[in-house]
Order: sequence, then C-alpha cells, then structure tokens
Amino acid sequence: MSLFAHLAVRFGSHPENLATEGLGYILSASSRARVGFLASLGNDAREALPADLKFATQVSTDDAGRPDLAGVDDTGRSRLLVEAKFWAGFTEHQPLSYLDQLAVGDVLLVVGPRARLPYLHRELARRIVNAKRLLDRRVDGTELISAVVDGRHLVLTSWQRVLEAMDRELVGEPARADVAQLLGLCNKMDDEAYIPITSAELTSNIYRRVHEFGAIVDDVVAQLSSGPERVLDTKGLRSAASNGRYGRYALLRGVPALLHVSTHKWTKFAPNPVWLTVYGREWKKSDPEPVKKALSTMVAKELGTVDVDYRGFPTVPVHVRPGAERHELIAEMAAQLRQIGDVIAPFGGAPSNAPPPDEVSEREGS
Repeated sequence: MSLFAHLAVRFGSHPENLATEGLGYILSASSRARVGFLASLGNDAREALPADLKFATQVSTDDAGRPDLAGVDDTGRSRLLVEAKFWAGFTEHQPLSYLDQLAVGDVLLVVGPRARLPYLHRELARRIVNAKRLLDRRVDGTELISAVVDGRHLVLTSWQRVLEAMDRELVGEPARADVAQLLGLCNKMDDEAYIPITSAELTSNIYRRVHEFGAIVDDVVAQLSSGPERVLDTKGLRSAASNGRYGRYALLRGVPALLHVSTHKWTKFAPNPVWLTVYGREWKKSDPEPVKKALSTMVAKELGTVDVDYRGFPTVPVHVRPGAERHELIAEMAAQLRQIGDVIAPFGGAPSNAPPPDEVSEREGS
C-alpha cells in the first residue's frame, strides 16, 4: 500500500474527494497524462472531445449537483463531467441531471472500483430506463461500458483502467510516481478498506433497519409457509446467521433456498437489503448453473445479470420499495417470492438428506 493510500484511508472520511483531487492535479500538470486519460474512455468518447481540455474539481452547478471533475474547452464550456466513486451511492442528480448539463456529443464518465462495476452498471441502467431516456449504441466490455443517452456519451470504467492508461503514457516522467500513489489508494479501496467511522454514522437510523428487515424476513417466511397458497417449507430447516447476515433456509416450491438480510450484498451488489440465494436439490453439492440460467432469463430486463455467492450459487434481490408501509413490503416481497418460485419449480423434487451450507462470513460473499 502506498503512503498516500495509507494517509487517505487513515485520516480521510471521504477518500473519493482525495482521489478526485489527486486525479485533477495530475491531469492539470501533465499533457501526457491527459492523453492516457482520454484514451481510457474508449474510441467514441475520446474522439468526441478536444485534446486540450483543462480540468477543474468540484465544479458547482447550482441546483443540478456538483460533479467531481470537469474537463473544460477553450471557450469555457464543460465538455466532460466526471463522477468518481468508491463505495458511496448515487445522489438524486446522478447521472440524469449531469447528462442534462452537457451538450449533445459531450461525455459523462463514471469511474469506480473494479469490484463495484457490476452494481454501478445496473444502477445507471435502471435510472436511465426508469426516466425513459433514449439509450443507444451500448458497448459492454470487461472494464469499459459505454452508451449514448439522448445523444450524450455515458462511460463507466474502473479507476484501474484509467490510471493504468495514464501510466503507460508517463514512462520517464515525474507524474508517473503520482499516478502510482493514486493507484495504490484505488487498489486499497477495491479491497474494501476500513474507513474510520464518523459521528453521523454512529447516530444514523440505518442500523435499526437491519433489525427491522430481519423481522420482516421472518414474517414473509411465516406467511408463505402456511395457508392454502403455501410455497415455502421450513420443516427441519434452521435460521442462518453470520457477520452481516440473518435469514431462513427453506424449500421454495421444493427448491432449497435462503431468504436473508445481507449488509454485504446491500453494499456490494445492489442497494437492497433482502436477498434470495437459490441452491439445487442437493444444497451446496448441486450444480448452480441450471437455476442460474432460469433466474437470468427472468431478471434480464431489470438486472442484466444474476449475482452469485462465493460458492457460485445465484442470488437475487427481493426488492424493497421506498415509501412502502411494513405490511405492503411483506405483501410485495411475498409476491416476488411466489413469482421466483414459479420459475424455479422445475428444479424441485423429493426432499434431499443433504444439509444446508455451513455458516460463513459475509466477507466471503455468502
């Protein structure tokens, strides 16, 4: 870990701001760094931008939010806006109001940790689709995802891709050492570094929600495991608990599954507290691919993919609607589970004697 990374994590409550300032400093100081930076955006976005952009951080945009970094042309117009992420979520302005600040042909770049790109991709796509924006010419790569939204370029990529492209242009230049320092911080954040807790976090009500959703999971299981529409069977199966997780093992339409609250998945995969992991008839000895394929077909329009736990078993969010009352959430989550149960029912069968998985830490992706 570099000295800069150590200091940023040790003393900075918002490492994103430090990383953005560092990136802006390097881009302002080195023309070769700017060449590498623009190359990391992909051909379409790079060709849409002038090569002589000037960079400024935390550019105020009145009521439309404050992009982390802006690339300004020689007329003073912002042609490139950059939103830099580590583990913070999107604000209400991102990305739509940022796109609206740009002219047709300009570029919005979202850069984040390599490990978080799947979530950032899904969340950006969800917001764009929900706003009924015109989405065209999508190009999906391993660490470069680009699209044209209402005529503006939207690019999602990783800190590592950006900084490694800059590094390749800086051989023999002093700025290369600065890029190495910044890359050290980004690699550290990709490993989910501990960030010192703030007083606001200590007094936040969000932690109460973890307990509330644990109780909601129990209520959903109780509702679905009784009555004429019984779709869950919990006989002989226990609850599940580990660091950051609480849930209930059950057979959903005869298929072994785990309905649970997961702070790990909530922060890593998608902004949702409740998840369903689906196994096969033999629990962890099952082949996860058939169920994964069935679920992928079901959720493709919304998520684009199905996440997997550390064993490779498919796990999907059971969506929590903002603003819903408790009884509404229980009813809506139960309806989602019935829908999932219909999809996976062909994989049920005679009860298996195989036990549910052992408890493991959420850091392992359970």
